[in-house]
Amino acid sequence: AKPLKVGPGKVEFRDVHFSYDPTRKILKGVSFEVPAGKTVAIVGPSGAGKSTISRLLFRFYDVQSGQVLIDGQDIRDVTQESLRAVLGMVPQDTVLFNDTIAYNIRYGRIGASEEEVRKAAELAQIGPFIDKLPEGYKSMVGER
Repeated sequence: AKPLKVGPGKVEFRDVHFSYDPTRKILKGVSFEVPAGKTVAIVGPSGAGKSTISRLLFRFYDVQSGQVLIDGQDIRDVTQESLRAVLGMVPQDTVLFNDTIAYNIRYGRIGASEEEVRKAAELAQIGPFIDKLPEGYKSMVGER
């Protein structure tokens, strides 16, 4: 895979199909375009596929058919690191990976240094709390 070539930032879903379980399709032929520089809210009832769209955009999963494009580049052809470095999202619910605090802070920028992780924690006003934990930034967290 090659790095994403950063351009204006147009995002496009083209006839995207996806399911976690073959017996229950989540996305069936979803197509939409987000022009560069625009902010979009994805709303809908529970189970409609809102979280799935973000998971596909960040490539936690790949589409089963169709394409997700950024500036005309199929995201399956670019590195996850370069993709996640340019995307931003504010989820409805907090997302925590079952991993360390440091991992959760740097998941959007895998190559972030320890100093950058600490600075991000300070900016979020959680640094002093983390420093008081017995394992600090190596403390395990998660949704369970």
